[in-house]
Amino acid sequence: MYKSALLIWLRTNLLNAIFITMGAMFISGFIMIIVFPVVFVVGGAIGSPPLIEIAWIIKQYVALDYHPLDKFYWFMFSTMLLAVVFLLLLLVVLQISLSQMDQYFKWTIASVILSTSLAIRLTKS
Repeated sequence: MYKSALLIWLRTNLLNAIFITMGAMFISGFIMIIVFPVVFVVGGAIGSPPLIEIAWIIKQYVALDYHPLDKFYWFMFSTMLLAVVFLLLLLVVLQISLSQMDQYFKWTIASVILSTSLAIRLTKS
């Protein structure tokens, strides 16, 4: 269970770093490739607290008595909901209102949601 949570977290962090680096390269050029290690390390530090919740979601996922595809959709929804709630809590801690978010942070949230869903899909396979 904890191994699966760690795998999802690692894949999400890696995919998120790739997406953010690609966006930074698109906006500012190839020199922004240096963003990748920074995003990977900082994302790992910021994204590690939800590991316990992801492990609990995996435990509930295994215990569900539904069709495998329904279980997968429940798992994906629960994990993405956790990611959004975690990012909103991060906004509260940083005292940033939704109206004050700049465009880059909005793309970061979109990247985290996309990375989470892809990581779950890759882990399921």
